[in-house]
Amino acid sequence: MKIIIVVADSEMIIIWIRDILQTDSELKVIAEAKDGYEAIELCRKHHPDTVILDLVMRDMDGITALKEILQINPNIEVIVCTSLATDFNKTEALQFGAKDIVVKPYFNDLINKVKN
Repeated sequence: MKIIIVVADSEMIIIWIRDILQTDSELKVIAEAKDGYEAIELCRKHHPDTVILDLVMRDMDGITALKEILQINPNIEVIVCTSLATDFNKTEALQFGAKDIVVKPYFNDLINKVKN
């Protein structure tokens, strides 16, 4: 079973992602964060396999959180989930270690990206 943390500043997006992922019995969302700081603390506490991470959040953006999360454990798979999927954002996220990128609101393939 893959242990997952979902990070987004929108409660609606968190619920949506959690509900999509939890339709698969091999995936378990164990925590949710609304900003990068909270995500980092939850990664230290729960040691997830995967983090679904928004790029645009208040207080700490997703790229900064991505770098910090991977310093905690470089084996955590971080999948960036964003509505601002510019070429620059995609390239930057992948350069800093994101496993993949999902463009909101098109979450149809999110389960496959998490499982593979």
